[in-house]
Amino acid sequence: MYEPVWYASKTLTAAAEATAGVLAVLGYTRLSRRQDHRQVAPSR
Repeated sequence: MYEPVWYASKTLTAAAEATAGVLAVLGYTRLSRRQDHRQVAPSR
């Protein structure tokens, strides 16, 4: 059965989870790029 009260809450939750997922992927890629940059440093 459809309950209109839950629709806004579920939509907001889905949007928040999608945003969190995108931010997690961006953070992971930025962190991995930063570590790759440090490993390429010239050695003596």
